[in-house]
Amino acid sequence: MRGATTWLALACGAARAADVVETCAWNVHEATCAGPRAYAAQRAYYDEVVALDAHLRSVGAPPAEGHSAMCPRAVAHMRAVARAAAETSQLVRVCEVGFNAGHSALNWLAADPRTAVDAFDLGAHPSAAAAFAYLSKKYPGRLRLTLGDSRATLPLVDHAKACDVVFIDGGHDVDVPAADLGNLAPLAARGAPLLVDNANMAPVRAAISNATARGMIREAGTLRESCSPSLAASAFATDDPNPPVDPALLGAVDHMHWWNELWIGEYVVA
Repeated sequence: MRGATTWLALACGAARAADVVETCAWNVHEATCAGPRAYAAQRAYYDEVVALDAHLRSVGAPPAEGHSAMCPRAVAHMRAVARAAAETSQLVRVCEVGFNAGHSALNWLAADPRTAVDAFDLGAHPSAAAAFAYLSKKYPGRLRLTLGDSRATLPLVDHAKACDVVFIDGGHDVDVPAADLGNLAPLAARGAPLLVDNANMAPVRAAISNATARGMIREAGTLRESCSPSLAASAFATDDPNPPVDPALLGAVDHMHWWNELWIGEYVVA
């Protein structure tokens, strides 16, 4: 498996080639891999998001929470990681904790026809089952959803089915982030890219720090951006892609705009 630095370089190169980014710089503390064109260059994906949301509303199961599509720079990076992984594999298995209404799963599936998603979700909202049915029809044979508390469901997964990419955006409270990181470790291929959303939330950051100190995972960078449900290109055109942020202000600013951190790294153990 490639190391995280190589994965990130490939992802960044893929994003540049797709004219998604204007700036791209990595270091151990920060990462920026998108620019003001991030939304416009991903118009096809966002058209699919609109169709998904319309379907969910039509069946009485509208998205009940925020979702990854509200953070276009993270969307760009996720797609680039999937495409980079697909360059050297006929099948890229993405293990995702936190399916919610299917927006991140849609991103993985639409990124490359060689991706398949194994998703885990608490199933607290009707949108999960409805989105699963919709996406399973659109991408037959490439999506599996396990409902229930990930602390109970992940330990039951067959370890022979390695995860090529891991994305964690599940429970953010108490011991859930740490449990997800630990339970996915034996499922992840050595050097598998690991993306952890909402890393600015205290329990998530604590779990990451602990797993890093134990040698389970290795950090490559953090993508910070402002997210908004508006998804208007103008909302991101004037944002500094890597703004100076007071850590005390990270998190939800209000219901229309918030800072988010996507932690980027890899599993060291497998």
